[in-house]
Amino acid sequence: MVASTTQSPMVAPPSHLDGARVLCYAISQHGGFYYVGNAAQEQVPVSAVAICRYDGSDVVYLFKCTADWDVMHDADCASVDEAMARAAQQATSETPEWITASAD
Repeated sequence: MVASTTQSPMVAPPSHLDGARVLCYAISQHGGFYYVGNAAQEQVPVSAVAICRYDGSDVVYLFKCTADWDVMHDADCASVDEAMARAAQQATSETPEWITASAD
């Protein structure tokens, strides 16, 4: 079963997701890069991905997000380049086009 979603345009993410600073992000132009399962066993679109870092850490994280920027899954990566490559490998409907997050 596929979870229902709204198709309103997404806005840029907040400066932090799950306490980690957003370094760059990509928003799907087609409703989702791919689908992941949730606790209700629905297939939920990954509408956006973000590469983030926690203050004081060298590790970067690839966050897979809903259209409301809720983090559904994450993966730790050694570098921003690794996170970008992983996101591109996992995307099935389109290649992420990265946007550098504004510093605040």
